[in-house]
Amino acid sequence: MRALGARSVLAVALLAGTLVAMWRVELFRADYWAQLSPWVTFLAGGFAVLAGTLVFVFWRLAEASQYYLRFGEKLPFGEETSLLGSSRRTLLVGHAAFVTVLDFRPRVTQVLYVAIFLGLALISLDNRAVSLLHEVPSRFDRSNIDYCKPPDPPKLEAKQSQGCKLVERAYKLGYTKTLGSCAPATAQDEDHKAQPVCTRRQLDEPYLHYAQRRLATQADELRTVEEGPGPLGRFEDQLDHLGAIVDTTLDTVAMRPRSSHHLFTNLPDPRPRLRDQVAVLLERGCGARLAHLEHFPRMEAGPAGPSKLFEHVLAQLMFNPVYKPFVAQCEEIVVHWDARPDTCDRIAAHPTDVLGEVGALDPVRDVLDWRTKKAELQKLDAKRSGELAPAQRIVSFQCLMFDEAAQPSPPVERTFVVGAEPFAVREARMKPLLPDGGSQIRLYKQLAALMTPGFGYGRLTSNQAIGAAPEETAMAEAFRQPTFLLTRLDLLRDADLFLGNDWLAKRPDLLDVYPYHLHLQNFIEVFRRQYKQHEGRL
Repeated sequence: MRALGARSVLAVALLAGTLVAMWRVELFRADYWAQLSPWVTFLAGGFAVLAGTLVFVFWRLAEASQYYLRFGEKLPFGEETSLLGSSRRTLLVGHAAFVTVLDFRPRVTQVLYVAIFLGLALISLDNRAVSLLHEVPSRFDRSNIDYCKPPDPPKLEAKQSQGCKLVERAYKLGYTKTLGSCAPATAQDEDHKAQPVCTRRQLDEPYLHYAQRRLATQADELRTVEEGPGPLGRFEDQLDHLGAIVDTTLDTVAMRPRSSHHLFTNLPDPRPRLRDQVAVLLERGCGARLAHLEHFPRMEAGPAGPSKLFEHVLAQLMFNPVYKPFVAQCEEIVVHWDARPDTCDRIAAHPTDVLGEVGALDPVRDVLDWRTKKAELQKLDAKRSGELAPAQRIVSFQCLMFDEAAQPSPPVERTFVVGAEPFAVREARMKPLLPDGGSQIRLYKQLAALMTPGFGYGRLTSNQAIGAAPEETAMAEAFRQPTFLLTRLDLLRDADLFLGNDWLAKRPDLLDVYPYHLHLQNFIEVFRRQYKQHEGRL
């Protein structure tokens, strides 16, 4: 009869637990590894090899397991204990005297423990921890310890200047009544210049004496009655709010979404396959991938083409880390595909039921609960607490529907209440997207106006020259001439597609050389600055 060795089972269980812990703290994100310092991986690898080898050697893991685990019926002989409490087929643990035990090879076991300690090191170490380790030698340097400065050496009396000699002679002759700055220093002046008593460590003071003096000082401060609660009172207050402190800390460490913005559209899901959806769920961060997006992609053919273009434009506006300022994480804005055209009307009429139906109610409540806990904790230490973003800035709802009969119009806003907090849902409609450059520009402008109330982008905020607008017709006519095109390419810099110039969107040959990235970057950064004035994060 064969059974699994306890040492091999323990190694696999520890490795599985380490992988789960790494996943919970979100170490499998591409953007996390992109910003990680090489020193982190170097130190983690060195610690893993050293610690894993020491455990393997001193725990004698190369030897066969003395105990085993198996699933089956209990043997009538031997020492076996049922772990699940059943008399039939159950999980058993017993001594390896009468059973053939299956164990990993010693080298495999050593590799498993090295992998376990590598995971533990990566969980514990990050860029900040490495920088703190780098500062340890300097912190213990004697020159950086707070010692009292040695007393200043007595100053030698400076030789009296010729001017003071003349003033002194005039004073003796009665031509002046005071010596002014030439008068000798008095005892009162010396007392005025006396330095305050130094409470730091003296140069010849033993460390234990200095520690006892510091402890006595801290004890006096604890006994001193100050305005407001003292340290013990603050500690008691923190115990009263321990649950909120723990929950808020866990939310911060787990990098939970710090806002919940929901965008509804009637476009189909661009990734309906289960494999694509699982990849999105496991991604947990998209900054590294979005940093290399195309500036002006062509819309793909097929029913998913408009949806992918929509996704691309939203990613450029909100998440691409190339553009500043940073306004949101990828998990904080959820796109609800295949939404009904009347979704916004239904949300305004029955918000709780409709949001629960589309799966948006729980994320909204989680963010609002986090905000409530942070507001609760701000009362504990008002001096360190900052301004808390209102609920209307961290939660928002927008609808962008595509309709053949849609006419250009500003977004419509409706109000409703969720959890005693008033919110607004904004709706806009536009014509379906076409495989041309103009549709992409219109989508940028429509999304920007929908997500930022009062969004404005004009000639004063554009990189286009002020005098370029009256010349758009002449510029279009000039580029219709097939001769000497290279001599006129520099004019394209002053043609901002976000301010018109529709003729340029119909010229794919010119779009290939058009400096689109300059105007796109300017448009996105203007949008993000205005977006931060209306929306925020915890």
